[in-house]
Amino acid sequence: MTMRRAIPRSHEHDLLVLVSQVRSEMLGRVEHELAEVGVENYIVYVGLKRLGMQGPMTVAELAAALRQDRATMRRTCAQLERQGHIRRLAGTRTARYGLTDGGRALLAQAQARGDQALKRCVAGASPDEVVQLSGALGRFLGHLRSAA
Repeated sequence: MTMRRAIPRSHEHDLLVLVSQVRSEMLGRVEHELAEVGVENYIVYVGLKRLGMQGPMTVAELAAALRQDRATMRRTCAQLERQGHIRRLAGTRTARYGLTDGGRALLAQAQARGDQALKRCVAGASPDEVVQLSGALGRFLGHLRSAA
């Protein structure tokens, strides 16, 4: 008979597992809603949102802002351009992309659906709990990035 030994757990490991599970659940629910309006995934949504907030950007700028590699961002921009959601702006030495009217309309639909999904995700928590958790995780992320 083989005795199984318990694997020691730590609060740090529990935190990693919980954050990963929460991210997966929330992202899955948001991406489901985004797909309903024709947005392929969260990165596409955030890219559209960034272009909507900041205006025209290069592939390199988008990749850095979204923490994606340039090749992935180049493919994403090409796909969005083929779909008519963004366009390459003329007269710039480095290719800059901006939202089209169709892209702005898609972004508005995606934002509404994404916001609804997020509200459902946090419906079991009080507004104060959401603010506290968000603040704590923001500080934690800041510490991680400054320690890197």
